[in-house]
Amino acid sequence: MFHLDIAATSWPKPPGVAAANTQSLYGGGGNPGRSAHPLAMRAAENVMKCRDRLSELFNISNPLQVCFTADATESLNLAINGVLRPGDHVVCSRMEHNSVWRPLCRLQSIGVEFNCYSGLDRSAALELKHPETGLYCCGKRSKHRKAPGRRHLS
Repeated sequence: MFHLDIAATSWPKPPGVAAANTQSLYGGGGNPGRSAHPLAMRAAENVMKCRDRLSELFNISNPLQVCFTADATESLNLAINGVLRPGDHVVCSRMEHNSVWRPLCRLQSIGVEFNCYSGLDRSAALELKHPETGLYCCGKRSKHRKAPGRRHLS
């Protein structure tokens, strides 16, 4: 999964972003996939062009496997809930955001297990791997510094 959250991480926006937003606001913006009128069709074509370009950039064979979400929380929930099944194992840092912790804690009820490393020593993550490990969650930074119900390791 690649997460490109330009809204949260960049300012000022590149000139092309401002121009595209202005075009959408004043040139008429349609909702892709909601109708067959010209504005909606143009919006759908733009979404497909974006999928095509991202597929090339990230070497994804099927552009329809590129999905867009509203924010990081939705992206993480979609990935975590979509990948993990009963019996799977996850390795994650103790510094993960609630958008990781909440689905992992909920998935424990169906048999998903997870182990945490301090988050400061990423090589420790490899030591927690076992045959059922299906996901590594290794956030770069977060406001949250410890796992729910767990002591923070110094």
